Amino acid sequence: MTKPRRIIVLALLCTLAIATPAAAAPATIDTLPRASGLDAGHGAVVWSRHDDAAKAYRLVVRRNGVNTVPPIDPSPDAFDADVGSNSRGEPAVVYSRCASYKDDRGPRDKCDLYILSLNTGAEREIRNRLAEIVGYSAGSGDSTEIRLVSLRSTSAHRIAFQNIGENNQLYTGLSFSSRKLAWLRGCFENPGSAGSGAYRFGLSTRRYERASHSSTPAGQGRATRRTHRS
Repeated sequence: MTKPRRIIVLALLCTLAIATPAAAAPATIDTLPRASGLDAGHGAVVWSRHDDAAKAYRLVVRRNGVNTVPPIDPSPDAFDADVGSNSRGEPAVVYSRCASYKDDRGPRDKCDLYILSLNTGAEREIRNRLAEIVGYSAGSGDSTEIRLVSLRSTSAHRIAFQNIGENNQLYTGLSFSSRKLAWLRGCFENPGSAGSGAYRFGLSTRRYERASHSSTPAGQGRATRRTHRS
């Protein structure tokens, strides 16, 4: 009497297995002849594609499942592109253009920062300010801080600082929005540790505060340890 019931159960399991959709296979969004960095945020993915005819790299932006090449000048090296937001909170890509791309660049081989609006496609040179995350080693160990840099005077103001301990503390998600600079503070080893969460700094009020639990930074992106001059 138990055999038919077992057959029915097995048949039902087989039916469910057939009806369950298989996991989506990885999709190829581009084929690159040369290696390139990649960054993502604000619903966009950016990378560099080498153009053999131009003997240079083109910036590629993927939004809403479509790859586009913005009408901007190519670069001799792959773009060091970061996806984030501009001072109005709109999605944008920031990258540098340098006077020289040789490995042994000197003080006169300066680099300038440019920003590309993902909404309008307009490119312009950044001449006002820059937020950056900088990591370094000191006598007491590794540290990281957030700086607000004036590209006009090349002066830097430290906004936040922390030592990197056993929890691997980090800053991420720098973005400008509504006259404020926002970021996330977290820990790799203990995401819920004290002090983790969203923070912001008023550009006019110079006020530093922790955002409420319902608030999050306006944009996401990574900041790299670079020095640029305009």
